[in-house]
Amino acid sequence: MVAFVAGRYSVGSRENLSAGASVHSIPAHGKPVPIIKFKSPESQQHAVPDSERNSPESRRTIPTYEEVRNERIQKRSAEHDSEYRSLLSGWGLSPDEVDKTIRNLDQIFGLSVTAGDSRMELVQARQRFDKEMQGMLGPEKHKEYRDYEDAKSASRELAAIRDYVGKNGRSIDVVEMPMLEKAIRESGAYSSEYYGGPYDPLPHPNVGREGGEDVSRQLEQLKSRLGALFSGLEGVASDDALASVKAYYEDRVAGLDRVTRIMLADPKTQAEMLAAIREKHHMEILARVEAELAAQAAVNARLKKPAP
Repeated sequence: MVAFVAGRYSVGSRENLSAGASVHSIPAHGKPVPIIKFKSPESQQHAVPDSERNSPESRRTIPTYEEVRNERIQKRSAEHDSEYRSLLSGWGLSPDEVDKTIRNLDQIFGLSVTAGDSRMELVQARQRFDKEMQGMLGPEKHKEYRDYEDAKSASRELAAIRDYVGKNGRSIDVVEMPMLEKAIRESGAYSSEYYGGPYDPLPHPNVGREGGEDVSRQLEQLKSRLGALFSGLEGVASDDALASVKAYYEDRVAGLDRVTRIMLADPKTQAEMLAAIREKHHMEILARVEAELAAQAAVNARLKKPAP
């Protein structure tokens, strides 16, 4: 079974386990993302074979649901403090108001990673948060704050594109980044859903056929928005930038399509598909290692060759 959680923003093989995003990211060219199932807070663990989970070593090293959740909340809390303290102070909030706001953001994130168990509580917490922010900031600054939060999806997508470009030998001139971010935001071409913030969609952990149908819906939505993105970049972005953006989204679409097919498959086929992904990844690593060893051997041979 493939499970998705409200806890990671992951595009390709990016890190970003820092905040709440849908884990719809078995990349087209790499290894499946480590899977954590969030169902029962009392007993959830990393998905591993029963024989391994029941061993004394595994019982000591495999984190429980609560441990994973708490670690994630603590990490995000530190990020909230770093991100929001100076920002909110600059908008005129007192130190006590800033502390309270950060605590509220921590609470909202914590509720988001428990997903269906606290859905209504999350809705209410978000509503209270926005009401308090309106009261503390006033209409004009509250609008600035909402614009700041609303811009994050495009910023995250652009960061993923930059990561992809860097890892695949492509290039985008830094001066084009603001234009690309604006185009992404206007088109809504987001390849991952993020759930951890105060104004994000509600989380929906996905498993089985229902989850596959949900990923399929997101995939079709992304495809429908790519046309507007690419046409908006035509004649504005450089050829290199446009080619890099298209390559990135082709990779993301392929990855989401793979996730959909795996989740909608019967258990036997699903296991075979996942095994094939793992095997491909291992072979790619082996090929890289062999290439590096061959290159090093060539260097060594040149160093040993006597001078003419």
